[in-house]
Amino acid sequence: MDLQAIYAALASTLSPDQQQRQAAEAALKGWEGVPGYVSSLFRVVNSAEVAVEVRQAGIVYFKNIVNKHWDREDPIPGGTPEQQWVISQDERNFVRSSIVEALVHADSKCRPVIAESLRRIAGQDFPDKMPTFLQEVAQRLDVSAPPEQILGALIALRVLTKNYEYASSEKRNGPLGQILPTCFPRMVPLMEATLAAPPGDEKAAEMQKVMIKVVWSSLHQSVPLYLQDGQIFMQWMHLIYRVIEAPVPDSCKVLGDRDPDELGKVIFWKCKRWAAQILHRLFQKYGNPKQAEKHFKDKGREGEVVLSRAFHDQLANSFLQMFMNMLATKAQGQFLPERFVVEALNYLQTAVTLAKTWQDMKPNCMALISHVLFPIMCFDEQDKELWEEDPHEFVRKSYDIMEDYTSQRVAACNLIIDLCKKRTQTTLVPTLEMCVGHMKAFAEGSSNPSALDGAMHCVGALQGSLQQGKLAAQYEPQVKWLLVTYVAPAFQAEQGHVRSRAAWTAAQFAQTISKDATFSQQVLAPRFARCFPPFCVCSVCARARARVRVMHTRVGAPGEQPNRGSGNGEGTGRGNRRGNSSLTREQQGAQKAGTARR
Repeated sequence: MDLQAIYAALASTLSPDQQQRQAAEAALKGWEGVPGYVSSLFRVVNSAEVAVEVRQAGIVYFKNIVNKHWDREDPIPGGTPEQQWVISQDERNFVRSSIVEALVHADSKCRPVIAESLRRIAGQDFPDKMPTFLQEVAQRLDVSAPPEQILGALIALRVLTKNYEYASSEKRNGPLGQILPTCFPRMVPLMEATLAAPPGDEKAAEMQKVMIKVVWSSLHQSVPLYLQDGQIFMQWMHLIYRVIEAPVPDSCKVLGDRDPDELGKVIFWKCKRWAAQILHRLFQKYGNPKQAEKHFKDKGREGEVVLSRAFHDQLANSFLQMFMNMLATKAQGQFLPERFVVEALNYLQTAVTLAKTWQDMKPNCMALISHVLFPIMCFDEQDKELWEEDPHEFVRKSYDIMEDYTSQRVAACNLIIDLCKKRTQTTLVPTLEMCVGHMKAFAEGSSNPSALDGAMHCVGALQGSLQQGKLAAQYEPQVKWLLVTYVAPAFQAEQGHVRSRAAWTAAQFAQTISKDATFSQQVLAPRFARCFPPFCVCSVCARARARVRVMHTRVGAPGEQPNRGSGNGEGTGRGNRRGNSSLTREQQGAQKAGTARR
């Protein structure tokens, strides 16, 4: 193939002239099937003499060819000319042997496209048809090598491991059994070098991030055999600990006037977020040795049982203290990215369930709730901006299920729910007293609407602990008092978001309200009726009213015949009188997530 002709065609695809672009695209399409075309195209797009924009256009075209044709090694009988074209083995071998070097020399825009091409190629050919590929990657993982060489090799390694991130044990054990022993020993000194680099070294941080993502892909499903070696596992856990503990540049510690989402995307914070995600995953899967023994021992995975005991006994509390210290800096005004806070709070949520970690967490749990979790749950400046610009979008976002995975508010709410449910004696009453204190301060004019919003949010989130179980009857009078004294007056608050939150809070206690028709109709109904001025967002309020009415239909007001429905569980049969206790575990989990999200 004529390399100059391919270059000219790629350059013409960028022309503002439509006819010239179409002619160039037709020429590139017409060369498909010509022997040597794929390898020639790959040479052109990886030549340093080719203009950057032409290389970018060419590498995207190459990726599309790989996606369409690499999986097919034999022509389809009776198919179209495109289906008859098969990339020759010589060209495949050339691409396999050259793609790591292409990653090394690619710019930041071309590199992700080449990595995607490699992902497709390796998914089809590794390891059987790429016997030397792993060694090509490993030999570039040397501290003395140029940074571009190291980063290109690390990205190739990340692509390999990512292909097995969600694979079953049967499909991942073999390839990871080759990848990890070959590359992980070489990554240890690289990690040490990046940790020793100055805090502002972005190249070192980029390499560190890719290595952490390699670790994440390797153990996402389960810890592979190589990392089940006690010494190796502890070595990597120590490195992960140091990544989170390492200082960030001073410019990344203070938010100032910058966008928090943009500051959270700085490479130094990304490293910490991915490291925290690894620790949360490990703690969630291996933090409880009894559960690990139950799940893994009978499946011939005794190594994971041993690893679980080691994590529980030697690591869990150290990581817990580290996350607590990091969250304490947030309470002191230092910036922490939302995604990192989510992973830290998720780790703490798992720690609540284990006796060993709870003992370390218990003395500081109320400080955690009052100084970290409660401020997160309050109405903040970002909420205010969205509420003023588009209140309907604010309500929609509050019910967006995708927020469950990335919202620090949802994570904080879930942690408070678990603390008050599983460690009731220590946390429930003090948390309620804190919330009532904020509500009382607002009623007396000495607090701000944000704190009132957070207090009602917190109380509403705890509706499961206050309305269900053995303590429900004990707390019912206090719940009614709280609704009448503080929540109901909030329906007439000047701030629209406070009225919205009051309606949501009342809806959470529909089960309690519906038990007493007089209480509902004489005390709360008038408050609802006044909550519909033109400037108020009505959907949340209407939802609260509808929920109370539905509860009345299910339970029945005193003196009325209960509506038994049609046998589908909508009447007041035994299942409905039990309230949420009749829900499956999955339904209860979904309900909890919805409570946290809203």
